[in-house]
Amino acid sequence: MKKILKKISLYTLITSLIATSLVGCGKKNVTNKELLENSKKDDKVSISLITDEASSDYDVFDLAKQQAKQFNFKSKKIGEFDGKIKHYVLPQNTGVDNTKLRSVFDDIKKDKECNVLVVSSKSKEIDKYVEELKKERKDILKISANSKESPKKLITTYDLNFVSEDLNRAKKIIELAKSLGAEKMICFASKDDMKNKKNEGIYKSFEELSKKLEMELILDIIPENYKNVYQLQAYVSNKIDDYIRKYGKDINIYTFNPSLDEVLATKIIKDGFIVTEFSQKNINRLLMNLYGLKEISRQKYNYILQDSQISNVISVNYNLEKRISSYSANPELYTILFSCELGYVMKAKKLPIEKAYNSFFLENLSKIKLGIQSGFINKYKGIGNYKIVQPDQYLY
Repeated sequence: MKKILKKISLYTLITSLIATSLVGCGKKNVTNKELLENSKKDDKVSISLITDEASSDYDVFDLAKQQAKQFNFKSKKIGEFDGKIKHYVLPQNTGVDNTKLRSVFDDIKKDKECNVLVVSSKSKEIDKYVEELKKERKDILKISANSKESPKKLITTYDLNFVSEDLNRAKKIIELAKSLGAEKMICFASKDDMKNKKNEGIYKSFEELSKKLEMELILDIIPENYKNVYQLQAYVSNKIDDYIRKYGKDINIYTFNPSLDEVLATKIIKDGFIVTEFSQKNINRLLMNLYGLKEISRQKYNYILQDSQISNVISVNYNLEKRISSYSANPELYTILFSCELGYVMKAKKLPIEKAYNSFFLENLSKIKLGIQSGFINKYKGIGNYKIVQPDQYLY
């Protein structure tokens, strides 16, 4: 045990020193776009992207499928760069000695072109195979994206780890509302909604912050006899009308129920109140559908394009600006997109692994490669290879 603790302490010390040195010299390098833009001098990159099957998490599966398709199209047909993504799908109910799971890693191990591995899976058994791969293929950069394994296990198993977590979500919501001129914060929730620990935590933060910001907080508990979706939506719609008549339009509305997001998105373009965040972390797909924007399948996860289209419709068609906000990208899905882009850049540019410990570098890469402003925060002090990913809010 003492030897293990010494190794962990040594690792912490080394990464801390590296991170410190990078902060000092990183800013000068990360502003150089040539470091992040595609070049004919780039090395060839082959990414193995592993996800669970569609029945486990359709959005993650679909994102990976679309990402591989678009990445390979840009490489082969357009010639933007020399790279490819191969999407591997894990079988359901994986076990430690699952033969199908082993076959996936055997295929990656034999693939001499593969030099990046990105894993986004709920399976905890998968790390055994990553450990085996690490011993035999040291040339492969191993990245986890939203893995369910413990952080300490991931830190020692993978080269880089990225996970989306809610940090200060309540703070973002209420501070932005205040800056946009909201005089009151009104929350709609059922008794069941408030039994959820996350919702309870967000509301407690609302209570603390509203006092500091001198903003009145109102909790509207939806009566228990409103059971189905249509009754819930009708109740909230009518109550919003009541609040506007009583307090005016400078009120921020928040709901804890995803089925009520549509009510806010449709009523706001008519009534002009404020919504700094919906219950869902990214509302693009719903807004595009409600505002008559056609979704192109190949642009399904092009968040920057969607954000700009929605923003244009809101300002031009509805003459409504700076009253609606949402996460600029779905954090869970964006983490996978980002991990693939980072893996490509690291190998194409022959960058040392320590470069990815630098949050300034990651922020710049996010802006240039994906057009998304995002924060990258160390989970633990001095450990540079485990980052929390937080896309910024987008104010339409």
